[in-house]
Amino acid sequence: MKNYILCLFFFSFCFACDSGEQQKNLDIITFNVIQKYELKKIDIHDIAEIEYIVPVAKDSFLYTNFVYMTDHYFVMFNYFGGDFVFLDRQGNPQSSISKMGQGPTEYLPYYWLQVYDEDQDELFVFSIPNVLKVYDRFGKYKRTLPLRNREKIPCSIDAFYNYNEEYLVCHDKLSESCPFYLLSKKDGKTKDIDIYRAKKFDSQIVKDYGDENTMNVFLSNSYAIKEGDNILLTEYGTDTIFAYTPDSRLLPVFVRTPSIHDMEPQIVVHGFIEADHYLFFSTQKKEYDFQTRKGMEQQGYMYDKLAEKYYAVEVYNPDYNDQILIVTPAEMMTRIGECSSNPHTGIRVLWKEDLEKADEAGKLSGNLKHAFDKMGDEDLFILMVLKFKQSDYK
Repeated sequence: MKNYILCLFFFSFCFACDSGEQQKNLDIITFNVIQKYELKKIDIHDIAEIEYIVPVAKDSFLYTNFVYMTDHYFVMFNYFGGDFVFLDRQGNPQSSISKMGQGPTEYLPYYWLQVYDEDQDELFVFSIPNVLKVYDRFGKYKRTLPLRNREKIPCSIDAFYNYNEEYLVCHDKLSESCPFYLLSKKDGKTKDIDIYRAKKFDSQIVKDYGDENTMNVFLSNSYAIKEGDNILLTEYGTDTIFAYTPDSRLLPVFVRTPSIHDMEPQIVVHGFIEADHYLFFSTQKKEYDFQTRKGMEQQGYMYDKLAEKYYAVEVYNPDYNDQILIVTPAEMMTRIGECSSNPHTGIRVLWKEDLEKADEAGKLSGNLKHAFDKMGDEDLFILMVLKFKQSDYK
């Protein structure tokens, strides 16, 4: 603990020596995860522009799941055939990639880990064993990038993110000390990001039923999100969220108390989504009842940068009565890995089966009801796109 305090003091001292403008943008804020905060109820339309899109499926463009969104495309995945399908932002099919297999130019996906760099027209697909295969959106194979700890099959990473023109950021779940590293998009060379954790945090709970029968449940994970030219990195075992800068500096921007290692049950912090002059984030308790199948619950919070004050928040959607939204990257911008290229644009998948039950109960209205009424027999879901409002305040 003394070493951690000294390390944090050193970061804070170096941070204070930066320019006044950068210090204003990246001041360290602290949050007590067990304190009670005043509750505010917020209409999602007050902090985001909402669009409901019914994606179109055709015989030559079939898919089962949404996996990624950029400024001009949605990327879908066909769980049964292994195809990636590209739609425009109106939901119309544009192209597809059908390269599933075990050949040198094919992919064998695992955990649905993929990132699409729209500027370079490159889809990075995680493939067993421990490589990324790169394609354009029409399926032309470009190259293969090996990952760190490649011998640890089938998968050494549990997420990766589009950082900039040159690099991806990978999170190595097998690392005991330094989980983040940069991966060159061109040649696969790696560079460690020196976030060291004294003690590893395990995000899963395992129930052992005997005879080698187990059941695993996992916390949501949100390790990284872009913030301008920086990328915010969350390593749950350090109690700190860092900003990683283009010149390879690590600046602490958020510290939670008490330490996650001093809690039982443990509580993690997922952050951030910026909307207007607010920062939205959530906590999640590592607790699960295997009999009732309930637990791993999240609580939403908001930090008012003008008032420098925290609130517990309940964000509701008047288009979908009883729908409470957790406004955090773990729910809207990352799933297994990154699913939105824009840190100010989130997405939720509204499944048809759930919408049908809600409509029968009279819970749908407005633009969502209008979109639901347009769904055909073969449509699987509606994409709820949230463009969070931005202000000039920093």
